[in-house]
Amino acid sequence: STILLYDERKYFSIGKPVANTQIYILDEFMELVPIGVRGKLYISGAGLARGYLNREELTNEKFISNPFISGQKMYDTGDLASWLADGNIEFLGRKDSQVKIRGFRIELGEIESAILEYPGVTQVVVDARNINDDKVLVAYMAADNLDKSLLRSFLEGKLPDYMVPSFYVEIDAVPLTPNGKVDRKALPEVSGADIIRKEYVAARSKEEKILVSVWQDVLKRENISVKDSFYNLGGDSIKTIQIVSRLKQQGYSLKIQQILRVPVLEDLAKYVALSTRDIDQSLILGEVKLTPIQHYFFNDRAFKTHHHYNQSVVLKSREVLDMQIISKSITALLGHHDALRMVYKSEQGVWKQFNEGLPEHDFAVDFYDFQDQDNAEDLMAEKGGELQSSFNLGEGPLFKAAHFRLKDGDRVALIIHHLVVDGVSWRILLEDFSAVYQQYLSGVKANLPLKTDSFQRWSSLQQEYALSDKLQAEKPYWESLSSEAIASFPVDKAVSGINSKLDSSISFALDSGITEMLQTQIHGVYSTEINDILLTGLGLALQDVFGLDRSVIKVEGHGREDIVEDTDISRTVGWFTSVYPFVLSVSGSDSLNALVAVKESLRKIP
Repeated sequence: STILLYDERKYFSIGKPVANTQIYILDEFMELVPIGVRGKLYISGAGLARGYLNREELTNEKFISNPFISGQKMYDTGDLASWLADGNIEFLGRKDSQVKIRGFRIELGEIESAILEYPGVTQVVVDARNINDDKVLVAYMAADNLDKSLLRSFLEGKLPDYMVPSFYVEIDAVPLTPNGKVDRKALPEVSGADIIRKEYVAARSKEEKILVSVWQDVLKRENISVKDSFYNLGGDSIKTIQIVSRLKQQGYSLKIQQILRVPVLEDLAKYVALSTRDIDQSLILGEVKLTPIQHYFFNDRAFKTHHHYNQSVVLKSREVLDMQIISKSITALLGHHDALRMVYKSEQGVWKQFNEGLPEHDFAVDFYDFQDQDNAEDLMAEKGGELQSSFNLGEGPLFKAAHFRLKDGDRVALIIHHLVVDGVSWRILLEDFSAVYQQYLSGVKANLPLKTDSFQRWSSLQQEYALSDKLQAEKPYWESLSSEAIASFPVDKAVSGINSKLDSSISFALDSGITEMLQTQIHGVYSTEINDILLTGLGLALQDVFGLDRSVIKVEGHGREDIVEDTDISRTVGWFTSVYPFVLSVSGSDSLNALVAVKESLRKIP
């Protein structure tokens, strides 16, 4: 379907469409992508086959209607590609070769292309393997006189950390199936000798020895050197929480950001300190002062239904789950994370928050067996909707769960009212839920990490901070911001009243290549951060479409800043989100000057 006049290229080009053939590269919404943007490749035209022989279902799946030429079909190749400026097409791998590791979606073909650029490598396959219960990237290579350490250094200069393989295995040739595809099942197993490590240096100080012990436990690695990097051993943001928790249990303190910013063990050990404060581990009861975000929720007219404002996740299991253990596990979470036992009562128009005690019985989990139902997912969504609408702030619990059994595995739906949970809290709860379930399944008592400061203590300290001289010094900044005159958005038709309706929405997604550039490759010149770039882009778009040089946007933060000394809320569950206004100004400047202006405005925020 394509033809290429071969020359020496730094990329894997498959050429241009041949005569009477149409090639489309489309995003997930079936829209055409511009030059340089990744998408899925579709083929149409005179040479297109009618379908797969005697495989009607697969034919219907892969041969679809061409949205650009009426009455024609186009073929979904499953390949990922992008247009080059010269009209050629760059092949970027297979859609089905995407994997998710450490929270990142990774295209294995991109890594393979980078490895093939290294001198001496003739063939390569990158695979995702489960090693010590951890999914890692493994590179299998056929090469002459390969120095694996130099190869890894080469890749570290071309790829983000999360895309650099952890293991490197030399093979004579890539195994193939009879139809010429890579036979991944025939690839050899991985051993400890295949991991690329810095020179081994044993731990010397007490802090280094403690860190080595904790890293070995969390990262499931042996013989960790003080020269090793947290990222190179498979570390990610979730594992930082586990490391901090285990250090706390041994009487030491370390911050999550310190691990992320100082990943080499011997350097990180300098930040390990004795934990000098004992945090109250008893059950929290009684009134809890509302935090600013909770006040906003109850007093802003945008929130019309207080009882129904929930967040939820659905967990899928490869194994049959035990409903009684699910119930016991959630009961343990309710006992450990005090905010999950909150209730809310309106007294003379004023909402108040109370921490209730432990329930008398194990948490109730609804069970539904949909194994024999063809519309199981629709039924699951229906039951989930019923649970979502069943919350009562005054009675609690503000936590609902359901256990679904489908043909392809069990699911657990966890639904929690937003008043007691946020994004960081979910990460903590899911880790603890998994840990407690496994503990009960193994017949041992639930054992969760020590609690950090309670939401009750945090909300009280936050109110004290609101009256402090430090915060009062910020008042002129916010008063000045509030007094700025900002033009309203132009409208096609004037509306009266305050009622509004969200009729439709449009969204778009950045591909992994652009995202990786935003995160790592474009900040050196102006010392920017990703928010600086994205907000400048938004400001320039508003200027281009609506003619607005200045606009006000609402910015959200995680709300867990170190504003109160000697307070630790790293493992505290609750709604901590902060919300504040920001004047986005790009007036009278080109894009680079706009970027600098937006960056400086963001840095001025107290």
